[in-house]
Amino acid sequence: MRLGGFLKSSATARAASEESVRWRLWHRLPWLAVGLVGAMASASLLAGVESEMSANLAVAYFVPGIVYLADAVGTQTETLAVRGLSVGVGIGGVARREAATGLLVGLLLAAVMLPTISWLWHDVALAATVSLTVLAASTVATMVAMALPYLLHRVGYDPAFGSGPLATVVQDLLSIVIYLGAVRLIL
Repeated sequence: MRLGGFLKSSATARAASEESVRWRLWHRLPWLAVGLVGAMASASLLAGVESEMSANLAVAYFVPGIVYLADAVGTQTETLAVRGLSVGVGIGGVARREAATGLLVGLLLAAVMLPTISWLWHDVALAATVSLTVLAASTVATMVAMALPYLLHRVGYDPAFGSGPLATVVQDLLSIVIYLGAVRLIL
């Protein structure tokens, strides 16, 4: 009955699936407004390091890829968390294995990126910066994506509407902060 979502009963799940456009907007727009605020915060973060990006334009090339990879890793984790909630599995049943998986995914992505970026851009420091960022961002995204659906569920919000947009905003901001910190430390 709840296999496809988080709602408490099949009647509630069916009502959410059949609700009017007006109610669909009402349930989605607040979360998307949070995303809009996050997008403005991301732009502000990047504007704050304009001089670093001007000094090495290649730093800017990797922002979309880093953000995408963290979001993709987070989305995979979030899907498992959602599935777990829908069948009554608590966070304890998933956390340790999913945290290890996020770390290993980050290590594998970093292991591919390090030689590739070094070879293509002839810049080992940039390659190390991007690779370490992807490792850290993947690990953090896993934790964020695992925690948010459970937290929203516990406070009474429907994670089907909020966890994706909220996790994306948090993961994007954290990925950018991690990258900019690595840029300042390594480059």
